[in-house]
Amino acid sequence: MSQTVWDFAHVCNATPDVQVAPHSPLELRQLLQNNWNDKFGPLRVCIKGAGYSHGGHTMASGAVIRIDMRHLNNMYLGSGEHSIHVQAGATWHQVLDFLERETNPLAKPDTKSMSVAEMQSYGNFSVGGAVSVNCHGRSTRFANVGDTILSLTIQPVDGG
Repeated sequence: MSQTVWDFAHVCNATPDVQVAPHSPLELRQLLQNNWNDKFGPLRVCIKGAGYSHGGHTMASGAVIRIDMRHLNNMYLGSGEHSIHVQAGATWHQVLDFLERETNPLAKPDTKSMSVAEMQSYGNFSVGGAVSVNCHGRSTRFANVGDTILSLTIQPVDGG
């Protein structure tokens, strides 16, 4: 049986037919390739990041597969200078903690300290959510988060 979900403000709710929480990009791809049509017919896709969206724009009822992205939160330092690879489900807090751990010259003397160039004002939002709305941040150097993205890997909705 489908479970009703609410937005952060508890104003809007939805009851998607399928809810999943993949732990890897491969698992996400396999879930999207699953033949849901046999049980539900064609499904639309709805994405949930950290879960702080208001107004129901990340929710839908009925023939929907709702993907909880929170477990897709891995990251690693890029080979280029001052870059980091981040999965969409990571929160800004997780990114800042990772950078502090991996680039703190006090803990790792041969490293250069790094932080984010632009982010939302609160660290509990997901990076994928910030990118999806091309949010503005707090610095004056960049107009929005999108200005700091070097590349994106997109997963087609059909799992291809």
